[in-house]
Amino acid sequence: MAFQRMQSALHCAVEQGHADVVQVLLCAGVNLEATEKVSYVQISENVTVTLVVVVVVVVVVVVVVLVVVVVVVVVVVVVVVVVVVVVVVVVVVVGGGRAAAAATSSYCAYISFIPKA
Repeated sequence: MAFQRMQSALHCAVEQGHADVVQVLLCAGVNLEATEKVSYVQISENVTVTLVVVVVVVVVVVVVVLVVVVVVVVVVVVVVVVVVVVVVVVVVVVGGGRAAAAATSSYCAYISFIPKA
């Protein structure tokens, strides 16, 4: 339900208890007789409840999206860790055998060049 009344900035300041604004307006020489048409719309209880429901739904959606993002990040981190572990194991098992064979071969070659006493 909407209604209108005649009011000035001075009236609003007085009604709201803003003494500092009232003083500034009076010092500025505001016309005490001037008024403007001000419209008010009364918000029904249904509109208030609807706004609360909308806010709650938005908050729930934001929380769900954040949870999904966190889960995706955790899954990506786990996958990366698993891939790194697999690569390290493959390098150690496959590369380690080759490195050991190469080291043994080099050691044997080194020993063969040592002069015998």
